[in-house]
Amino acid sequence: MKCTNLIIAPYFEDVAAQDFCADLATATEASDRVLIVDDGSLNLPFDKQWLSANGMQGQVLRLVRNVGHQQAIHAGISYAVNNVEFENLIVLDSDGEDKPSDIKWLLGELERGCDVAVATRRSRVESVKFKVFYQVYRFLFRALVGHVIGFGNFMAMKFKSAKRLSLSPESQLHLAASVINSRLNLKAVSLDRGERYRGTSRMNLVSLTLHGLRSVMVFADQVLVRITLFSVAFGTIVIAAMLGMTAMKLIGTAIPGWYSTGGGILILMLTQAAFMALMMLLMSGKLLSKAVLDSQEYKKMIAKIDVA
Repeated sequence: MKCTNLIIAPYFEDVAAQDFCADLATATEASDRVLIVDDGSLNLPFDKQWLSANGMQGQVLRLVRNVGHQQAIHAGISYAVNNVEFENLIVLDSDGEDKPSDIKWLLGELERGCDVAVATRRSRVESVKFKVFYQVYRFLFRALVGHVIGFGNFMAMKFKSAKRLSLSPESQLHLAASVINSRLNLKAVSLDRGERYRGTSRMNLVSLTLHGLRSVMVFADQVLVRITLFSVAFGTIVIAAMLGMTAMKLIGTAIPGWYSTGGGILILMLTQAAFMALMMLLMSGKLLSKAVLDSQEYKKMIAKIDVA
């Protein structure tokens, strides 16, 4: 399969897929190709006729099991890099929140010379609870990692960028965080978020929290350094406070009973700070190694490929 633009969209039992295909057909050229990654659907697998009925050509990559949104996208990118000839690759969700009509704006930025063009949101059709959670997540991400994250999966990239991400196993955890970590030339395009075609999002508080934690795990080494430095700084403050309390005790200005109580609290805080730094040192690499699969693991995930 050879094309100028290849569109990758993950899919999992979404009743609105036909609406997505219809919108995608009006927003793409006849020479463009589509790669649908069916993430192990059982009850409502993607029908390749939904593509051909709208005059589009492409493939449906059927995974052996449900591996999750991010690993499905990574499998699609890895497959495309190794099996499809293309110049530009576009990733978007098929639920309507990423509008196919906005693809042209991302491709326009690629033509101006960037490696990856990502969609940031100037407006969101979301609940107040989600917006609050998202802002808290962005704050914590910046505090722990030192980078700002303001985009999701909707992006366009050149072939060399797609190949770089396919060889970065961390992108299976969180695509957006991996793009930041890849040091590619990134350009943000401000776009309005669309409304879902039908139904509601399957993402709940637990899955959103897990998704956020995975974005941080991409930067496990940087997070480890920041938490270690924080623990050392905190421990230094505690030790200084303990020395000050000891000096007050020696010169007789301490309140009776205050030294032993305050000293005990400070020793406990110092122990906790040291324990936290040690646990981060031992666990960060272990967690990342378990969560990230080999960059060629996608081959084992493909059960069948249907051509539309």
